[in-house]
Amino acid sequence: MTSAGASSNTAKQMSQVLRINKFKGNDVHSAFQKLNNLILSPNTMCTLKSANRLYGQKDFTFLESFLKTTKVHYQAELMPIDFKRDAENARTEINSWVSEQTNNKIKDLIAPGVLDSLIVLVLVNAIYFKGNWLSQFDPERTSLQLFHASSSESIPVDMMYQKGSFDYFKDQDLKCQVLSLPYVGNTLRMVIILPDPSSNLTNLESKINMQVITSWVKSSRKQEVHVSFPRFKLEASFDLNDHLSLMGMSDVFDVSKADLSGITESEDLYVSKVIHKAFVEVNEEGTEAAAVTAVPFGALCIEHIPAAFKADRPFIFCISDTSSGSILFLGRLVNPPKSQKRDEW
Repeated sequence: MTSAGASSNTAKQMSQVLRINKFKGNDVHSAFQKLNNLILSPNTMCTLKSANRLYGQKDFTFLESFLKTTKVHYQAELMPIDFKRDAENARTEINSWVSEQTNNKIKDLIAPGVLDSLIVLVLVNAIYFKGNWLSQFDPERTSLQLFHASSSESIPVDMMYQKGSFDYFKDQDLKCQVLSLPYVGNTLRMVIILPDPSSNLTNLESKINMQVITSWVKSSRKQEVHVSFPRFKLEASFDLNDHLSLMGMSDVFDVSKADLSGITESEDLYVSKVIHKAFVEVNEEGTEAAAVTAVPFGALCIEHIPAAFKADRPFIFCISDTSSGSILFLGRLVNPPKSQKRDEW
């Protein structure tokens, strides 16, 4: 949404870093609209919803062209709010809306002190997902096992287990296994990327990108797999300013360089902070996940015997749409929460 109001070098940097530079003009916003319509189809048997909203200083003037683009393509309405007189109340109101949109999974997106009287606009995107596995894990088969977080640390976790027919791929070159677990309806799936014991997550992460993940999924074949997968819950919050700047998107955070003239005629508008918070819970029944971003301005291997896929060490996971291949959530599990039954270990 922010890119809809960016111009000159600010727009160029955003386009390159966000990998949307192949689009011209409003084409990128139309493409996102079509993608959202596809992914958020009401036919899905999982709960998946996305919500966008603009919170703007009530006496600040925003360009109608920007408001039209965000409303038409992102269904983001402008909500007038008073940052000048009561920034804390504005923060509470925004957090309340986010909590409602994510089924109370993300309650405090914006921390106290982040917003002040100089803020004129906050862009918020929230996405929430809850889905049951097509083939659920039997809780009776969940057992206490060790997750090897590192060579020196092992954590007792609740390890789920099932044997079934799943899309599976073994990459001999990159030394990892790739397993897809579908959700009810087969429109969404969790893809788990597990480094071999002889490799590690850091090495693997440095060698993969979206194209590699897509090729793995396409190369996967149905086969019997012994699946051992930990039950876990993750919450994480990120300030993305430094990361985006290092990737080459720095002007938008600099009041002297930012060009957001497509949002307002004011020349001193810039992005003060990009906040992202995520929640993911995986259990025998399925997965619940939520993520919110706020931007305040101011080789195929076919096995004939069952494969063993035991996720007892750090791995990458993502939730993706089966028709488009788009990734909705992406994360890694390095230090899972200890089992509540750890005293029995």
